[in-house]
Amino acid sequence: MSHELPVLLDRLGSRKTVEDRLELIRDMPDEDTCTFTFAVREIRPWIWFAGNEKFRGGKTVFGELVDKRPEDKMEYLHDQSGQQLQLALPKRWNNLVSHWEKGEEIHCSGHLLGWDATSERYQLLATEIPGSSEAHWLILAWTLKIIFAPIWVPCWLAYKLAYVGIALGLIMGVTGMAMDNVGLAEWGWMMCVVMGSLGL
Repeated sequence: MSHELPVLLDRLGSRKTVEDRLELIRDMPDEDTCTFTFAVREIRPWIWFAGNEKFRGGKTVFGELVDKRPEDKMEYLHDQSGQQLQLALPKRWNNLVSHWEKGEEIHCSGHLLGWDATSERYQLLATEIPGSSEAHWLILAWTLKIIFAPIWVPCWLAYKLAYVGIALGLIMGVTGMAMDNVGLAEWGWMMCVVMGSLGL
């Protein structure tokens, strides 16, 4: 299930002790994610915090939550803008993150993992950022190319060879008949049959 992070944080109300925040995080199922918009403040190399070990080699982005909910909406209780966030991103997205600018607002999603009481930041593991879906499709395309290239390339070559062979066979067959050269004509028609079968 996906939650809007500002709506999720509204559940705290005025209860904002460390224990309240940690309880909110613990109550979230592991498979649930949060969607949110945040303003980038700083991008650093990977920084450890409990639970983000699998993202080693990636980036850590610090920023502030941007709450864009209209105030007249039912789910709007408190303006959550300004909440400090620490977002861990996997290594495969380093190139995408390198284009982010300070102050730029990024919409993404992630797992709410913890609360850093010292820096007063929510810690999240990114699950989707702008451009990450395209990167997945690119990886899939290259994987399929690598898997099927050994089959596809020979088939493509045979197909092209059949095109040339059929044309050449027709020329030889017609020329042989026109010149009363039975041997040339037979070779031409035989080439058409063989190359046509190969092409099919």
